[in-house]
Amino acid sequence: MVLKNIKLRVLTPEKTFFSGDVAGVTVKGWEGYLGILYDHSPLVTPLVPGVLTIRTGEDESRKASVAQGLMEVMPEEVTILVDAAEWPGEIDVDRAQRARERAEERLGQQDRDDIDVLRARLSLQRALTRIRVANTLRNG
Repeated sequence: MVLKNIKLRVLTPEKTFFSGDVAGVTVKGWEGYLGILYDHSPLVTPLVPGVLTIRTGEDESRKASVAQGLMEVMPEEVTILVDAAEWPGEIDVDRAQRARERAEERLGQQDRDDIDVLRARLSLQRALTRIRVANTLRNG
């Protein structure tokens, strides 16, 4: 069985990060990773920081780090709107390590409100994702 491609657009406030026909896409939602193929049921869902996997062919894929955002799925098209997106080679690992350390420090503080905890958790998740995606470039 030959699968049809789906149109994918990944947009950030600054640019169109990716636009093209793909075999499928996987991205992290609030309840875990979602895999999207051609003819998927319509869906709008929030996204959390995670790894975006774009399957460009049967055995080919590209990975990127994405921040929080939204995804709209239609049967023939997926639009992902995120605060930031980076390919592995674009990630400043030292900066990501410093962001991880700051987020862990904020989470360790006793006097914090729920909003600060959520921000720190999202920051930590984004930093860890950036480090993981950057390491995929180094490790093949």
